[in-house]
This record gives sequence, C-alpha cells and structure tokens, in this order.
Amino acid sequence: MTQDELSQAISTGLVTGGQLWIVQTAVAMLPAFWVLTVALHLSRPYMLRMLHKFTLRFGADIWWLSYVLLRDGIMLVTFALGIVFFYPNLVKANALPLTGSLATAVLLLACAIKLTRDADDNATDFRLTTWLLLLGSALYLVPQVFGVESADQAWSKGLSSFLTTSSNLDWAAPILYASYIILVGTAGYLFTTVTFHKTDRPPSRRPAATPAAAPTV
Repeated sequence: MTQDELSQAISTGLVTGGQLWIVQTAVAMLPAFWVLTVALHLSRPYMLRMLHKFTLRFGADIWWLSYVLLRDGIMLVTFALGIVFFYPNLVKANALPLTGSLATAVLLLACAIKLTRDADDNATDFRLTTWLLLLGSALYLVPQVFGVESADQAWSKGLSSFLTTSSNLDWAAPILYASYIILVGTAGYLFTTVTFHKTDRPPSRRPAATPAAAPTV
C-alpha cells in the first residue's frame, strides 16, 4: 500500500467513523429528549400553580419565561436531532428506529400548532399538541427500545428485526417517504401562514391633552 492509499484509507475511516458516531449519539440521546419534551409539556398545570404563589411580578415573569424557554427549546432540539432520520442512506445502512422519521414529522406538526395557534390558553390546542407529542414519543421510543436496543435478545429477535430500518427496508422506505410528505406539507403550511397572515394594527395612542394653564388675575 502506497502512502497516498494509506492516507486515503485513514481519511475514509475517520469520516465514516465520525459520521457513524454522530448518528449513533443522536439516536441514543433522543429518548431522553423525547421524555423531557413530553414531561415539560405536561408540567404546565404545575407551573401555573406555582406561578400564582409568587408575590412579586418580577419573580413570576422569570419563572414563566424560564419554563417556556426550556420547554420550547427542548422541543426544537429534539426536532433538530431527529433530522438524521430523513437521510435515506443513513436509514438503509444503520440500525435506526423504524418510525423515527415519522416521529420527527409528528413533532413538527406539534411545533406548527404551537407556532400558529394558542396552545397555552386554548384547551383544544393544548390537547391536540399533547396527543401529537404522545404519539411522536411512542413512535420513537417503542422501536428504539424493542427494536434497536433489543437486537441481542433471543425472545425479541423477530420483533427487533421488524422495528429496525436496516433489516426491514420494505417498511422503512415507505415510512420515510410518508414522513417526507408530512414534513413538506407542514413546512408549506407554516410558510403560507407566516407569509400571508395579517395582524391587526394596534390602536394608536394619542397623548393626553395637557390641561390649559389657569388665567392669571
């Protein structure tokens, strides 16, 4: 092997190994982020109860803003990590959860409801967001636990093979394409809503008329 071939082999190994490490790290971290996303969303009633116990408005504002920032930030990080399931080559070559891409698409639907509707004050929007988050977490956690993480278990050999993308390409490819449709449709809905949405102009506030000076005698 020449020096150039050795350098090329080392570079290829580093790139391939680094890519695999990033993908496997994201897949391993996503269960914790999914659990945090659902837990923070469902903790809203507790946060509201604690909010009413503050005697200072400043403390209540800090409490609520911190909760909203953490809740929505974790949701966005979970969606960002889930983007790895939309690469067909990664889905075919690696042992990933079968419905991981579908879970990410459902999470984008929940984000779209939170962005375009009022999921904090409207009970219907809150329930819809809750059901979508529960569905997305189930679509990810079930194949991750009983598929990817149970590959070495004899009792779940058939189930693990079915719930893993690399060993079930007959289902993995259609699910990936269906997730693409949901992703593109949701992105189009968000784009049209943000672009063509017209907000009411706030009423103009005229300065109060200053009282006339009293006449001097």
